[in-house]
Amino acid sequence: MRSSSPNGFAVVWITLSVLPVMTALQARPAAGNRDFTGRIIWISDRDGTPDIYTMDANGSQVERLTATPEAEEYPKASPDRSRVAFISNRSGKRELWVMPMTAGAPALQLTSSPQYLEVMEPDWSPDGGTIAYNVISINLRDPKAIQVVGEVWRMNADGSSAVRFIADPGLHFNPVFSPDGKQLLAVANDFTTYFDHPLAPFLLDAGGGRKRLTDGFDAHAAWCGSDHIVYVHFPADTTQSAGIWRLGLAGRAPERLTPAEWEGSPRLPNADPSGRWLLFTADPEGKPVVAGEPAYRHYNVFKLDLETRALEQLTKDEHVDEGAWWY
Repeated sequence: MRSSSPNGFAVVWITLSVLPVMTALQARPAAGNRDFTGRIIWISDRDGTPDIYTMDANGSQVERLTATPEAEEYPKASPDRSRVAFISNRSGKRELWVMPMTAGAPALQLTSSPQYLEVMEPDWSPDGGTIAYNVISINLRDPKAIQVVGEVWRMNADGSSAVRFIADPGLHFNPVFSPDGKQLLAVANDFTTYFDHPLAPFLLDAGGGRKRLTDGFDAHAAWCGSDHIVYVHFPADTTQSAGIWRLGLAGRAPERLTPAEWEGSPRLPNADPSGRWLLFTADPEGKPVVAGEPAYRHYNVFKLDLETRALEQLTKDEHVDEGAWWY
């Protein structure tokens, strides 16, 4: 069944087959557990087009979940680890899909947007009942565009009851649920085009309010425990490199986590439930991009111990390794 949203965004309602479900508490270690041994889900094109892979926290036991000629992006495992939400263009352009966390399992499309819109960056609520996601216009990064769309939406995990999360003006991206599920962290600006103003992390609440957290050009924000966030900071001084920073929400000073000498911009940092292990992708060697390649062509997956600051490279290849996330 299809319904139309207030902005013309249509949603396909699909009821998923019943899957075995564990509670989030059973599925994932509680915050504060220092012996987290979860897995990592990410995208790689090592076997052709970008597909979804999983691996252990040390880079071993790699498993390929999808093998399609179309590109997959932004995979996120459900809190009970039974399903994965992801973005794929297998229906013609980027839409939100869900599939069981099983290699080769069939996937179900949850969104079907108008021609000028597409979907990006899903995230599961801690109880697994809701998915937040980005609705953006296809012309988002066109510098000649007069007005573009960047909205945060949420729906039930079966694809029903899709609503826009916040109606504030401006562009909103990269929604991530807080550990208690009561707020969303997102990056946003206050203008109508992508290039009008630098992005910054905001806290969004269900009542429509929002609170800005930094004053700089900061993107790719995620939670690090319940009282810190991590994000990529892009310095106004172009002689300095972009890096991952951590900020305490109780007024603590921000601190840089990645080496200052890195030239390759890191992307999508996120912490495990204990808040000790940071995961992200980067190209610290700053390899030149070949014409026609995406800018993150040579990115690899890295893990940083936030207690010892020991850094480990988990993938080592010349392909896209992107969108890595703990589960």
